[in-house]
Amino acid sequence: MYHPTDTPSTFTAVSGHTRLFRRDGGTYYLRAKVPAVLRPIIKKTEERISLRTKELKEALRKVKIESLRVDREFEAAEAELKRLKPPEKKLSREELLWIVKDFVVKQDQDSLTWTGKALEDFSPLEISATADDLINDAVALDSFSKNSHPLETDDGARYLDTYLRGEGKRWGIVPDSDDYTFLLREFRKAKVEILNRSIDRLHERRPIKRDFEQYSADTILPPPPHQNITLGKLIVEFMKYQKSAHAQNTPSSYKVPARLLSEVLGEDTLLSSITKQDIAKVCEVMKLVPVSMTQRYKGLSVEKTIQSAERLGDKRRLAPITQKNYYENISAILNFACDEGYIRDNPAKTRKLRESFKLEKKPAEPKLFTLEELNTIFHSPLYTGCIDDNEDWGYYRKPGPDHPKNAKFWLPLLAILHGLRLNEVCQLYVEDVGNETGIHFLNVREDLDEVNITEKRIKTAASWRKTPLHPEIIKMGFLGYVDDRRKDFSSPRLFPDVSLNENTGRYSHNFSHWYGRFLKATLGYRPKGTFHSFRHHFATSLHRAGVSETTMKKLGGWALSGVMNRVYVHGELPDLFEGISKVEYPGLDLSHLYTPEP
Repeated sequence: MYHPTDTPSTFTAVSGHTRLFRRDGGTYYLRAKVPAVLRPIIKKTEERISLRTKELKEALRKVKIESLRVDREFEAAEAELKRLKPPEKKLSREELLWIVKDFVVKQDQDSLTWTGKALEDFSPLEISATADDLINDAVALDSFSKNSHPLETDDGARYLDTYLRGEGKRWGIVPDSDDYTFLLREFRKAKVEILNRSIDRLHERRPIKRDFEQYSADTILPPPPHQNITLGKLIVEFMKYQKSAHAQNTPSSYKVPARLLSEVLGEDTLLSSITKQDIAKVCEVMKLVPVSMTQRYKGLSVEKTIQSAERLGDKRRLAPITQKNYYENISAILNFACDEGYIRDNPAKTRKLRESFKLEKKPAEPKLFTLEELNTIFHSPLYTGCIDDNEDWGYYRKPGPDHPKNAKFWLPLLAILHGLRLNEVCQLYVEDVGNETGIHFLNVREDLDEVNITEKRIKTAASWRKTPLHPEIIKMGFLGYVDDRRKDFSSPRLFPDVSLNENTGRYSHNFSHWYGRFLKATLGYRPKGTFHSFRHHFATSLHRAGVSETTMKKLGGWALSGVMNRVYVHGELPDLFEGISKVEYPGLDLSHLYTPEP
């Protein structure tokens, strides 16, 4: 069974599904997470296969072979799933005709644009040749539809397939279905019409509208007709989109709001029938939901949960900020329905509802460490000498001769001196430590290059940055630690002792929990500060040192404001090094961590 302390030797995908892992000093093995949709067929959540070797080269050879077998297994399961899947629901005739009209309008707009450009740029001979090509295309399409047999015919499927792979994907039309057959015939007819209009324009004639006479480039169509989609189907589609388009932990924030919508209104409720009053009812129920419903009342429906809380005298309800966030998430789900054309208006967007969740603004109190707490943290046995850093026995809290310089030692120091977010520093690779023009830096990025793709995730585009190493961290021997990691080929990661939390997909999750326990054990109480407080200390130190706002934001990975800053301002390493060198904490002595020069 995979244990959280297992250290991956590489996390680059071997194929679409498989990863190569290794226990400390043990054999390599393949792990392949079974996609949720295939689990009912395969009857497993993951495939795990021992490669029976401790040699990386041999493991890389074997894992490719095994991954092909796993991929074939998944492909067979997908085929079985398609066989068992019920037939797609048909679209209404109104919906199908709207699709054709939309195709005609957009194709005519394209025709108007390119024929106008052709008349400006082409010679008369080129225009004539282009018109002849269009005539041939129109004849081929028209001949197919009339069952005649010229030398070349064209069934027009490429036009429909292109549409269904692009903007028409949301309609869910599959080949060989009745809807596909109907649209293929109409798309062929529409394309013949557009080709003839293009020919007329090339000959500088007013286009004769043979078919679809009411629809042309200047036609403004009404929104697409309501699709017969249920609330349950929308939620499934929305969660799938969130999972593919956003960070791994983002979809989880929608689980309770989606559940409230589904249970209060019913999964089979048609979207088009949901009113503002229905959403107000959902919000009223939400205000009765107890705190941590999914954990404390596991397995109960929303209604049963509220009844149980009342019966047990549990008066703890969702905090106002949580209620506001849930309301906004409900609105986001229904916004998605609007964007997809399922409904025209969002019933959650009412002024009355929005103002009912308005919070009274209070100045945020910064959660910082005191100077005394910082000194206690960085003069604890973990930094001055302990028995060892064993978590189970708490030896890192007891004075001793050992000076373990691993993630527990380096991560807080890197954070307070460089303002790194916890997940940014946890997921660093050895190759992310570089040197340019004699300046050592940390490269905060996702992939090492276009070929070497990693599992790392960066919060925003502004977070991608090169941060020069602070002179203090160099004095502490950090570059020596990096050199040692370069010689160890068991893992490409800078801190392989930080384990990945598979539920969140983040390295920061487990370390954050450990650091909370460390702070309480070291200080004797839970302080206001957390690991993220180091980032606030960093920003405060830069501000007090008079570092420019642009340099501050480049160092900390905060978004720059204004077009000039976003487009033209670039952080040169010498300027950034000058800025980060000014980060200091008067009264905090770290000299005991310096490594003697050889």
